[in-house]
Amino acid sequence: YCIKNNFPENWMKFGEMLFEIFNFDVLNISNLEKIVTNLFFNICRDGIYDKKDNKLELTSLEFGHYEVYPYDTPHPSVMVDVENREITGYYEKEDIDLTVLYNLLEKYGVYEWIFESYQNKSKNHDSPVLDGYDWYLELVFNNSIIWNILGHNEYPDTYLCLAYDVKKLTGLDLLEIESIPQEEIELFNNYGKEKLL
Repeated sequence: YCIKNNFPENWMKFGEMLFEIFNFDVLNISNLEKIVTNLFFNICRDGIYDKKDNKLELTSLEFGHYEVYPYDTPHPSVMVDVENREITGYYEKEDIDLTVLYNLLEKYGVYEWIFESYQNKSKNHDSPVLDGYDWYLELVFNNSIIWNILGHNEYPDTYLCLAYDVKKLTGLDLLEIESIPQEEIELFNNYGKEKLL
């Protein structure tokens, strides 16, 4: 898994110190204001908030899942245009009920997937799969602020729980449950249920 948008508590102070020494933004902090991190945003189970506690508006969602070998390139499987209330990709639907989307994101703690607390299975058990699959999930807020996570054969603890609900709603395996080996599914189910208690 890749938790690239989660920074240590004193990262900003460290950046200021480096700026004083080198006279430029060594850590590229100024460009992080448009990326959802704990530096500029409060990441909660029910959504993303700026530091003034204004909830950001989700404007789009993109999910991709693809084989590593034979060298498939990243591409979206499902895209949700929140403003136009439509889903495109492997599953197409117009005039969607956005409350269903928001409820799923909140129920399974998706906004918090970038934190280590949602990576217990991955931290405690290595995947037996070598090539397998890469995946990514990108959420865009206020048309310009990006939340992103990606992984290789590893998923956040509640990923499969979300995948089962999406399959029930659409009749399709949009989050690619079938690409995960059975022994891994059992582990993810255990960690997911534990996280949802």
